[in-house]
Amino acid sequence: MSDQDALVLTDILPTAWEALVKTGFQSGATVGVVGSGPVGLLIAQLALACGAAAVYLMDLDQRRLKQAEKLGAVPVPGGEGAAERVLELTGGNGVDVAIDAVGAIPAISTTLACVALGGTVGLVGVLLDGDLPVTAQNLFGRQVSIVPVTGNPYTANDNLTTMITAGRIEPGIVIDHEAPLSAAAETYRSFMARDFVKTILRP
Repeated sequence: MSDQDALVLTDILPTAWEALVKTGFQSGATVGVVGSGPVGLLIAQLALACGAAAVYLMDLDQRRLKQAEKLGAVPVPGGEGAAERVLELTGGNGVDVAIDAVGAIPAISTTLACVALGGTVGLVGVLLDGDLPVTAQNLFGRQVSIVPVTGNPYTANDNLTTMITAGRIEPGIVIDHEAPLSAAAETYRSFMARDFVKTILRP
């Protein structure tokens, strides 16, 4: 496998894999992902490789939505109206599995709003400030399950390595920038400005 594939195999790819495992994803399911950063893009790539009927990827950044579309996901402009658009695209049903890959209250609210009755919400993004916007209607009326997700490269490694070497996934494509280690500070500033999705620093 490439250096890029090996790098993402140590962290963000197992996180994306665990998001599908913990939410009970199965082939034929529909998936909604809020946030098309590197983890969100990898969730989409894995879900499609494992037989998802459709993956709807929501984000505010048009460049990232174009990357999502190249992977085969359905791009949906993020923010207000994103959940409603996903509901339209799914015939009013919502998605079987909805995953937040942002870690912000508005994103989690969108995730909860687009999941189907009896569906599962995976929380990949870490919410550092504020309370989860969960209501009794979400939990009891709609029978939605909510699961927190953290990746485990040790348990996921064999499955993911097999998928990479068999050519089923190409996770390293989320890396769209490289820089020398000496340019780390400047590179982090550019990353925070969303100039690229994922970067690697080479010594």
